[in-house]
Amino acid sequence: MAQQIAFVFKCCIVMLISLLSSQVMAQDASAFQDDPKKKPAVWAKLKDNPTSSEIWYEYMGKKWTEMSLPEQEQMSILRQELLLRKLTEADSGEGSEAVASTNTTATPKKLDSTKASEMANIEALFLAEESEITELKSNLSENFVILEDRYRELFAEYGQTYKSYDEAHPDGKRSLSDWIDEQEKKVKELKRKQLEEFKKKNGLK
Repeated sequence: MAQQIAFVFKCCIVMLISLLSSQVMAQDASAFQDDPKKKPAVWAKLKDNPTSSEIWYEYMGKKWTEMSLPEQEQMSILRQELLLRKLTEADSGEGSEAVASTNTTATPKKLDSTKASEMANIEALFLAEESEITELKSNLSENFVILEDRYRELFAEYGQTYKSYDEAHPDGKRSLSDWIDEQEKKVKELKRKQLEEFKKKNGLK
């Protein structure tokens, strides 16, 4: 599975680099897939937040572990396309108030600051803990099994295998909260690594 995910990610990167080389955002927006499952309400949410696994599962109609390999590939490609669109818009300043306005006195320094702010907001969104996980953590003892299932799915999305609490700590001495905090750090690091690779491959600052 890890090799399959890595292959899919590489394919996505190749495709996205090709799109960027053709001035994607300004001229080739039509090259992106637009709501292939014809769920406009959910698609609109994804365009605003392309990193939310919860919304993607709503769009795909099933969770990652329930998808076939072609469905996983489709979700990965679509997510990368939407993320590319947002990141490239932020990097170019498109969609920002400073650029969209008719104020011709804006200085390059101001525009750079706006772009940096947009990029930072998108990166924070990408790296943030999922709201679903935050909610489940409010009652850790009752929701721990669900949390482990969620982390198992997240790790699989990034080509990694989740090692359960019982496997790692059969004596049960480590606190559940410490364990969950550790898993969240791992997920965040996986996201950060993917984001940096994505930006580097696509020439984004």
